[in-house]
Amino acid sequence: WIYSMIVNLWPQHFPPQARHLYYEASVMIIGLINLGHALEQRARQRSSQALERLLDLTPPTARVVDDQGERTLPLAEVQPGMALRLTTGDRVPVDGDIVRGEAWVDEAMLTGEPVAQH
Repeated sequence: WIYSMIVNLWPQHFPPQARHLYYEASVMIIGLINLGHALEQRARQRSSQALERLLDLTPPTARVVDDQGERTLPLAEVQPGMALRLTTGDRVPVDGDIVRGEAWVDEAMLTGEPVAQH
């Protein structure tokens, strides 16, 4: 763009075969850079929304089983090493290992696989 402006203002300083104007090239480069930024921003916004939806799936409480029996605690009070009880249809509140029994967990939201994992 700067070169094209100089050629426009002072063409006598350039030989006739070098008096090319490149306005459209600079506009295209700037346009493509702006398009790239817009697409990147859109992708970031979509991924942020997807993460928010995924976090919304986390239940606010968990059923903890200990010596005192079974009680419901807020998720913030669940500590590593606590035993949790899940029943059919429950959402899994935290990561962990199955200590007793068995479960089929639908991981489709995390993995994209349509088949439940055993």
